[in-house]
Amino acid sequence: MTIIFEDFSPIFVGDTLTPFAPVFQQINQTTGKLEPVNLTGLTMTMKMSSGPVTKTCTGPWVTDDAANGLAHYTYEAADVNTVGLWQMQIALSDSSGDVAHTDMKLLEIQTPL
Repeated sequence: MTIIFEDFSPIFVGDTLTPFAPVFQQINQTTGKLEPVNLTGLTMTMKMSSGPVTKTCTGPWVTDDAANGLAHYTYEAADVNTVGLWQMQIALSDSSGDVAHTDMKLLEIQTPL
């Protein structure tokens, strides 16, 4: 069995050099196995929320390996300018307008020393 480890949190205010690179996977309803989401033809958008503040992350997503569900987002300064615990959710949409939302992930943004 392969375990995929995502190491994206915590980061510090202003950290824009390390991209957020989730692995997009889903349970195959027929086999019950975890499989990659094929990202071919999908558009990815992300929002971050902490308390009453919601940010729409406007930087581009880069698809690294569509068939294996690999893509990354490079934070922009406005995405990571506030200390806090942020809920992140990604929407995947296709050309027909159908949308699927991912599970939420938590990103902790800390004050640098």
